[in-house]
Amino acid sequence: MSIDAKIRQVEEIPEGYLLHLEPRHSDTGFSLAGQRSLLIEQPTWKPEWGMEVWGGDSTVMIGERRYKRNGYTKLREDFTYERG
Repeated sequence: MSIDAKIRQVEEIPEGYLLHLEPRHSDTGFSLAGQRSLLIEQPTWKPEWGMEVWGGDSTVMIGERRYKRNGYTKLREDFTYERG
């Protein structure tokens, strides 16, 4: 369940921020494998258009912030991670 994308749009909804995604390298024919959006639950900041999103089964990075997956499309910030 890996992801390599960038943010196309950030939508504020009652549950948090809904990130609409697009492939980071559209010229390579890379697919998002069904993940066209991610929901950040209980956000502490707002990601911006164009930021890179990448990660694997349990962890997703948005910029320098690390998130733990809470299901397939939901994320929660990982407060145990120290940003460099």
